[in-house]
Amino acid sequence: MIQLLLGLLAIIFIGFYSYYLFRKKLLSPTIISCISWGVFIFIYIIFYRYIAYEVSFKTINIIIGSIIFTLMGEFIARKIVFRKEKNIKKREKRKFYISTPKYWTYFICFMSIIIAIYRFYDLYKFSLTIGNNQGILGTLSSSRLAYAMGEYTGGNLFVSLLTIVSEIFCYSYIFILLNNFICFKTIERRNILPIVSYCLIVISFNNRTEYLKIGFAFIIVLIYFIYSYPNIFNIKKQILKKIVQIVFIIAVLFFVYGNLTREKAEDSKIINEIIAYSSASIVGLDQYLNNPWDNNPYFGFYTLKGTYDFLGIKHDSVAPHHLKFFSYGDGTYSSNIYTSLVLPIQDYGIIGMLISRMIISFTCTKIFNRTILEKIGNKMFLLIIMSSLFGYMYINTPIADRFYGYLLSPDTLIKYTVYTYIVICFLLKYKLIIEEDTNLE
Repeated sequence: MIQLLLGLLAIIFIGFYSYYLFRKKLLSPTIISCISWGVFIFIYIIFYRYIAYEVSFKTINIIIGSIIFTLMGEFIARKIVFRKEKNIKKREKRKFYISTPKYWTYFICFMSIIIAIYRFYDLYKFSLTIGNNQGILGTLSSSRLAYAMGEYTGGNLFVSLLTIVSEIFCYSYIFILLNNFICFKTIERRNILPIVSYCLIVISFNNRTEYLKIGFAFIIVLIYFIYSYPNIFNIKKQILKKIVQIVFIIAVLFFVYGNLTREKAEDSKIINEIIAYSSASIVGLDQYLNNPWDNNPYFGFYTLKGTYDFLGIKHDSVAPHHLKFFSYGDGTYSSNIYTSLVLPIQDYGIIGMLISRMIISFTCTKIFNRTILEKIGNKMFLLIIMSSLFGYMYINTPIADRFYGYLLSPDTLIKYTVYTYIVICFLLKYKLIIEEDTNLE
């Protein structure tokens, strides 16, 4: 227990130190990492008697080391790459009302609903082949494991492309909705529809963490307006209150949705749910460090699969979709969540993992800064989406390694850069109206 307390104190110190070091920047990979790790270690301490597992100092040191290297990457990005920005006066940003075409917005919403119905029905038919005997209501719970293991791909290529289009519109309309509300105190209800309709599609993903990306998009946009129009907010506490509310709502939906996707025979008590998706990963990291897996058959066995597939390189063996389970709580519970540190340690060693944290932090900081400084336009919509993805990756740091799935997969990189920008340029229709040309204030 003492190592957990010391680790928590060290993480809190690093978080506050980086907050003031980087001049109270809210968009910080270091701060996000500290919050995520700090919350999960705190949960571990609270439910220690249920977990009944003593974590070693080595594990705590590895966690703290990853945060320190994240801080180093951010420091280099802010102090070297962006050193000239501190001498640039913050430009006066004019407020724009973003008008969206009514019928095009309705069409996007209709398309998304059709996709949601198709994907859920396709998932339902798949669930029948693997033992679903509860009808429509048993679709999610019966297919959850198969989906996680990659046995279900989720429809054809055309449906997948339309799903991405719907996702892009969801993030874009989040910005449009909040821009018009924050700057002009008005809400066009139709702008909510693309967001809600994409959330319906996400149900068929059978993956609750997808909602974290949507929630973080709201947070990114709110922070964007803090720096763009500081006079709109009397004090930052107001916006922080909104962020806390968003996080609370997402957390509630996260666990409710989790209970819906579990078999009725499983224990769905809230305490077990919290431990399974938070503190259990720290146990997994500790058990891995104490009993490492067998050596990989080739370089990047776990993290470079997407790169090898893109290059057409085939291997006799591939990494399993489902990592091996471990037990905790005196053998009462089991999990296969290992934090975001295990796979890069397995593939590149501890030093390689630490260096990768620094490189990722450097890249993330660059994108965060570019997002805040960008004026409203197509490039800004792309940056909002990319920032949301990086925020999602860092929020998941104590749970799973989302970094390699996005950054080491050329297909995914193309999807969230080139393809996304093409969709924004040719399909996202909007009109910017300068503040003085509106009758909204």
